[in-house]
Amino acid sequence: MIFKGNSNKLADAFKQPYEANLIVGCNKAELEKWILKHFSYSNGVKVNEYSEGWLSAIISSDTKVCKSPILEVRIKHKVPFLVPTAPAKRNWRTFTKNTARKVQRKN
Repeated sequence: MIFKGNSNKLADAFKQPYEANLIVGCNKAELEKWILKHFSYSNGVKVNEYSEGWLSAIISSDTKVCKSPILEVRIKHKVPFLVPTAPAKRNWRTFTKNTARKVQRKN
């Protein structure tokens, strides 16, 4: 599968649920290998492969934090759940324009 967007956003989308125990039955190294096997990413025209070292630095480290995550783990009544996040404000105008264009094309 190809993730359309910054590579760190997909890595973070797996890291957060893993750390909240929403992804279980594997360790971080196994999760990283699974992502490497099943995902590529594209910031534009070119499709790129994840590197094992880079993915490990994101998922297994607390030093690299995603500045614009695509989801957030919240806890309600001691139960964690996932919530999609809104695009960063600097991207909101572009996001709404592109969304409006897609809706117009469908109609």
